[in-house]
Amino acid sequence: MGDVSAITAESMAHRVRQGLQLFAVGITPAALAEATGIERRTVDAHRLGESCRCVSRLLRCAMVLPAGFLGHVVAPAGFAVWRTDLAAAISAPQTLAEMSGRLHLLATALADGVLDHRERAQLAPEMRQLGSLLASFADQLEGGRT
Repeated sequence: MGDVSAITAESMAHRVRQGLQLFAVGITPAALAEATGIERRTVDAHRLGESCRCVSRLLRCAMVLPAGFLGHVVAPAGFAVWRTDLAAAISAPQTLAEMSGRLHLLATALADGVLDHRERAQLAPEMRQLGSLLASFADQLEGGRT
């Protein structure tokens, strides 16, 4: 598991910045601000890693971005996120982002060389979802929908 002291305002601002870089691909800051109701200057501050103070703003972003965004941000606390309501409608780039988020959870859990009982409980459904995502992605490739 992660170190609680490593979860600081600065580290979370950094993770939000990284998450936006990974999961807001193709979404302009103006579009994200409009979709979330967050002021454009605040979105810009999040994108630059300068600010991450309000949880409600973070959750608004999570509502309009792929689930991997929130999964990336909350991974240091040992949490994982999967929105099953979106599984059927995810595009190929979003599918890849979802898969990378799950692989990141696995890599993070394996970083210390030991999977404890909480990590095993968290990872089992995530790895099942990863398998499902891989199958869905293969179907998209075969169907020419990527």
